[in-house]
Amino acid sequence: MVRRAAVAVALAGLMVPLGLAATSTAAHADSTTPLASSVGGGASGIGLYVQANAPKLLETLTQSNTYGVYAYEPESVVTLPSSGSATPIVAQAAGETEDGVTVDAVKVSTVGNLYGDPFAASSTELTGVHIPGTDIEALSTSCVWNAAGATATTSILYDNGSVYTPPPGTIEQLPDGEVLALNDQTTGYYYDGTSVAHVITVIGAELSLETPQVSPGRGPQGYVDLYLGFTSCDPLNLPSLAGLGALLND
Repeated sequence: MVRRAAVAVALAGLMVPLGLAATSTAAHADSTTPLASSVGGGASGIGLYVQANAPKLLETLTQSNTYGVYAYEPESVVTLPSSGSATPIVAQAAGETEDGVTVDAVKVSTVGNLYGDPFAASSTELTGVHIPGTDIEALSTSCVWNAAGATATTSILYDNGSVYTPPPGTIEQLPDGEVLALNDQTTGYYYDGTSVAHVITVIGAELSLETPQVSPGRGPQGYVDLYLGFTSCDPLNLPSLAGLGALLND
């Protein structure tokens, strides 16, 4: 992420992707034996991540001391139940705006099951995108978590009709000095009590915004990032807490 390092699991080398070691292809194909006891994922069109170096700054919002919180426009959020869903869970919204960035239309979806075909598959589609200082017209993100592991991708459509698939962690410096990250991927591992799985989250575009509060003599006490196209195939990384107006004075 732009100013926030992804958290990695120190024992990653000891872990085996869910279903690869203990489950045969035949057992997976008949879809009668669950390969996981729980799954999860989700997606959101536009939202904010607030990081506070002083946890008390977020206490009124979260009712607890925390260093970071996600918040998303509630109209364009979907989450996958821990038991999965046989049909895609879809949400659509129009006319979303945050800190000068506008999106005309958003569609998000997630689906998955305990049998790994897939455990989770989430996606976002954002059209009519306007990010000051860029020529981005639309973007889409997707991720898939199955028995073979987890993958994700981002696709960017520009005003001139060209399409760009940025490598993970692409960084662009905007004319106003702000930093834009494209295809920001975070990988990790999820343990469901029985097996360990490789999971992933992708953010199509991430824009660094202002710090939420400055403490005299101590400087900035945190920062705010704007997310476009948050897509998760990770049960531990889900969209939550709709609305940050009280904190950001929107």
